[in-house]
Amino acid sequence: MADKLKALELLGRRLGLFTDNVNLSGEGAIQIVDNIPKDSQPD
Repeated sequence: MADKLKALELLGRRLGLFTDNVNLSGEGAIQIVDNIPKDSQPD
């Protein structure tokens, strides 16, 4: 069983299914809106 998992992992890495390094860049403003009433109760 471990051999199958290792083979699948190596295949996934070879095909680039797993990304270890993700770089994000961009420009823009981030706005966080908190408009939940304090007296509201979850259902």
